[in-house]
Amino acid sequence: MKINIDKIISNDSIKNTDAKIETLLERSLRKYGQIYPILVNDKFEIIKGNTIFKILKRMEIKEVYVNVIDCENENQLYLELNLLKGEPNPIKCFELMKDVDSNNCLPYTSQQVTEFVKLLEFDWAQYKKQSNSISDLF
Repeated sequence: MKINIDKIISNDSIKNTDAKIETLLERSLRKYGQIYPILVNDKFEIIKGNTIFKILKRMEIKEVYVNVIDCENENQLYLELNLLKGEPNPIKCFELMKDVDSNNCLPYTSQQVTEFVKLLEFDWAQYKKQSNSISDLF
């Protein structure tokens, strides 16, 4: 399905940004056009394809191909599609893992998922404060 790019709602990517890959992807999009559709939910929020969306928007493309995905647990689908390919941002992943059920395709056991989610409870501000005070000793 082809829609106006302005209907699409961007979503923060859970993958770490790689400028080199983004540059190569832009070069490919300019050469071949949009080969892969952007995966969106029924509200046109991006599930997979944030980088392509960002590049197409920057290229001022007006209409883009999308596949509208209907699923029960969009967070889990988002994780599975993005986590299995590329280096993700761990904090964003851990936040999304709160909604993951035991029937998933993630490369982690249920216990590991639980432990990852618990990491969100860690007081990173306190760690930074302690780390800075220790470094002040040197």
